[in-house]
Amino acid sequence: MFDIDLMNRPGLQKIISKANINSNSQKQKIVFGNLDANEESVVPIIEKDRKGNNPASFFSLIISGIILCTFFIFGFLKFGGDIQFSSIISKYSNYFKSPNGLNLDVGKSLIINFLSNPEKTQFLRSIDLTDNLDINIKVNEISDLNLKSKEAKFINIIENKESYNASFHIPINHLISDYNIDATLNDLIDKYENNSDVFLGSDTNAIYFISTGKIIYQIIEELIFTSKITITPDVNGKSFILRYSY
Repeated sequence: MFDIDLMNRPGLQKIISKANINSNSQKQKIVFGNLDANEESVVPIIEKDRKGNNPASFFSLIISGIILCTFFIFGFLKFGGDIQFSSIISKYSNYFKSPNGLNLDVGKSLIINFLSNPEKTQFLRSIDLTDNLDINIKVNEISDLNLKSKEAKFINIIENKESYNASFHIPINHLISDYNIDATLNDLIDKYENNSDVFLGSDTNAIYFISTGKIIYQIIEELIFTSKITITPDVNGKSFILRYSY
């Protein structure tokens, strides 16, 4: 449930419906006398010091790499626990490109036409928008709609519904995210509660916006792909009711 106290807002009285040398290396002895006799004892000591100053062996590098990887993995897991990755994904999910971007463009064009064109508004029965789009209409002849070819391919004839006899089903398959929806709804209410062209209402399951097609479409753009949106014509035929479910 969203933390929005709609009932106590003054605008709602109109209508109620987140490598140096090792210092410990062995010192060499100074030998007097027959140097040839001590040559064999001095050479091993020098060779030993040289080996002590050689770069790390391949085995040592492997061990070091394993240790570093272990620290990195544990550090990453702890860092991931501190940052809520799910909230980050949710925040930006609405900005990911829809796999059906062209369908979305066609859908928006149809919504605008049915909300603004009186010749098409008369046929509209409902618009249902979730992750996909359905526009239900009642029309005698499909030719009355003057559809473009890219729009006509989405229309289906419906025979078992009383309120409508045709429907546009436009698959969009967009991700749904309600990230920061409380702030978005509050901004919309602040924007429209004193607007004489907009009526606001609410019940236990939804918020309602009643206004002209132009304003309703602006609200759709703010709420699209955050929850289920249903638009129906008002009884006067000049306004539309947007129901936002939560």
